[in-house]
Amino acid sequence: MTYQGWTNYETWAVNQRFGEVFAYMGNECEVKSAELREMVRETFILSKITPLERDFLIKSMERVDWDKLAETYAKEDYLAEEY
Repeated sequence: MTYQGWTNYETWAVNQRFGEVFAYMGNECEVKSAELREMVRETFILSKITPLERDFLIKSMERVDWDKLAETYAKEDYLAEEY
């Protein structure tokens, strides 16, 4: 089941929050799914949320389609097309 054109809700939500950062990264260098995942994970770890909230967020990251996000922002002309 898709959500708003993305693989699922979790992928859409990560794109909503981090899409501009991913687009910038894609414009500057090769975008890899593992790097995107680690960046989001670090953001959760460093944020001022409870340990339980952090655990839930990190667990939900398993459902994110990191390859689709990396593929989307790997396009050289993504910024020119979207912004």
